[in-house]
Amino acid sequence: MSIRRNVFGRASVDYSSADYHAQPVPEPSSWSGESWSDNENSQRWVMGLLLSPMLILLAESLFSGTELITPLSRPFLWWMRGLGLVDGIVLSVFLAKSPTYRSGSFRGLIGLLAMPIFMAAAFDALAWRAADWIAFGASTAPYEHVQYPIKDVSAGRKGRRSTIGIDPFGTGERSHIPIPREQYYELRDSDSGQCVTVEQRTAPNGAVEIRTNGSYTLDSPEPAVVSSC
Repeated sequence: MSIRRNVFGRASVDYSSADYHAQPVPEPSSWSGESWSDNENSQRWVMGLLLSPMLILLAESLFSGTELITPLSRPFLWWMRGLGLVDGIVLSVFLAKSPTYRSGSFRGLIGLLAMPIFMAAAFDALAWRAADWIAFGASTAPYEHVQYPIKDVSAGRKGRRSTIGIDPFGTGERSHIPIPREQYYELRDSDSGQCVTVEQRTAPNGAVEIRTNGSYTLDSPEPAVVSSC
């Protein structure tokens, strides 16, 4: 850049030889849109991994037709429940960071607080299913008909069937046998002291499994064979 006098004696600036330096372009920040998107995708993968036990349990319950009724080791059950509790706490932390829960709604807060308990229950159920897989995954033992006292009957809600509850081994974890809705009304109004006939088989280690035909399948179950004990 140079300064020269024009014919009127005024100074003018000559830009023809000016060294023009463009403003420096800032480096892309680590918090750019692409980086933020990658971080969000990673969080989704972690949340999917944390939710996978519940998804496996739900998918398995849609197709499973059996249920283990013998007691499980209490230390094993509590270990699984504790693992589910930790899983639920970590999941709640990730959910709290998501945009859905940042609004601070009351329902969202309740969901975050309930998630550890919900996942502990899911891991408890997963422990029973895993024990059933291990004991009877490759079993060819035949089924036999056995009678057990009816503990309760319950109406099906939210896609579940109406069921008969039994607890022959005193596990405190009722096993549920699906029944038609019409039979539920019959048993609900009947007197106690009745037994239901189930198909069961026994593994070499003493575990007992019964047929339940699944609790979430859409087809109507056959009526259960119920008689006085």
